[in-house]
Amino acid sequence: MTKDATEKFIEINKKFVNNKERLLKFPPRAVRMYEQFAQGRCFCGEKLIVNSFVKTGSGADWLFECGHKITAIDLKETEKQNPSHGDKHYRSELVNNKQGKVRVQTTGEKQGKEESELAVVKLLCHMYKKDLQEFSQPETYSHIDVIGEDDAGNKLYFQVTQLYDQNFWYNLGKNKKASVELEDRVTMLIEYAINRKLNYPKDLRKNLVLVIDSGVGILKTDIDTSHFSNLVTESNFSEIWLVGRTGDLTIKLYPYK
Repeated sequence: MTKDATEKFIEINKKFVNNKERLLKFPPRAVRMYEQFAQGRCFCGEKLIVNSFVKTGSGADWLFECGHKITAIDLKETEKQNPSHGDKHYRSELVNNKQGKVRVQTTGEKQGKEESELAVVKLLCHMYKKDLQEFSQPETYSHIDVIGEDDAGNKLYFQVTQLYDQNFWYNLGKNKKASVELEDRVTMLIEYAINRKLNYPKDLRKNLVLVIDSGVGILKTDIDTSHFSNLVTESNFSEIWLVGRTGDLTIKLYPYK
């Protein structure tokens, strides 16, 4: 099973990187990651060995022996199920209405993944980590999405994820809704976002700041932090932030002080 799955995964990526026309649609970091896979290496540099894979409605989850996981999306199948999820993507935004209820909606084309990761980290640092002035991203995929550096050369490493993942937007589109009130689901979405990043080895997470991009943002009164207090502590991230567009819509989830 392991050998067959590994060979299959490498062969899929070999075919993919040979399709030069299709590669042009992807950012350079993604292309380099696919090239590493085609050469039999994970993006962390370890030898690529697939322990297991599970088919999903829009692709498959591949779990590697080194501890990393890749969710491969079948773009053709996804486009067939929901035409708004092929080459056409939509940016997520969150609205807090006057009644204090949280409503999330689609508002147009979204930024590219790398641009949005860099933007949300810069926004967080502008509000709460002003000593970090220089920002960069690794040339290849790794457990680090963004590197922040101060004038003395001290570095801080960030991992970025979205509060509203692909499945959230797929289900929203599938139900033909442009917006939905989240009510008590906000707390659950935060828990899901943290759990998605636990596939990285624990010793790597201790040097990472986890940034959860919440779009416009969420008020602290809209979430129950006690629900995931054990999770944030045991996750072993150095810090966890839920980042909105302003300071009052940005919440430090861990550590609490």
